[in-house]
Amino acid sequence: MSERAQMIHMLVRVSRLAAERWGMKLSQAAGLLGSSGALGYIARNFGLFHMEGDEAVLDDAEEYLLSKGVTPYDAS
Repeated sequence: MSERAQMIHMLVRVSRLAAERWGMKLSQAAGLLGSSGALGYIARNFGLFHMEGDEAVLDDAEEYLLSKGVTPYDAS
């Protein structure tokens, strides 16, 4: 599988995991990750992230979102 295909698979897996964790539809989670720049962040850092599990990648994406002032879940 090419690196591009691996990256796309990772982005989809992380988007699905985010939807589950955040209690959203997949389209909502993917939209939030995309509009915030988190998917681009993951793609740009694929070389590092491909060595980690999806949970760790999502944890990092959540930190990225929070640094941008975006809270994807109920923080209470």
